[in-house]
Amino acid sequence: MKIMASLCCVAALVTAGCASNGQGGGAQEPQSVSDDGAGCRLERPTGSNIAREVCRSPDEVQRDREEARKLVIPPRVAPTPAGV
Repeated sequence: MKIMASLCCVAALVTAGCASNGQGGGAQEPQSVSDDGAGCRLERPTGSNIAREVCRSPDEVQRDREEARKLVIPPRVAPTPAGV
């Protein structure tokens, strides 16, 4: 019986250890800012788990956000009145 309890504890510890990668989660904030105001952060390309450092100026970040917003929220077209 003690062996079974010990195995259950070991299995729980292994599962908990595998569930955490130690890097936290959610959106990553800029990790460093250079003299010209560019923010650098680690990003993982789609399909890869290898992070690489990407540096962007504030203007580039704003432009990327606007382009992403356009892709997610398409412009609404007003319906044309009937008979026109």
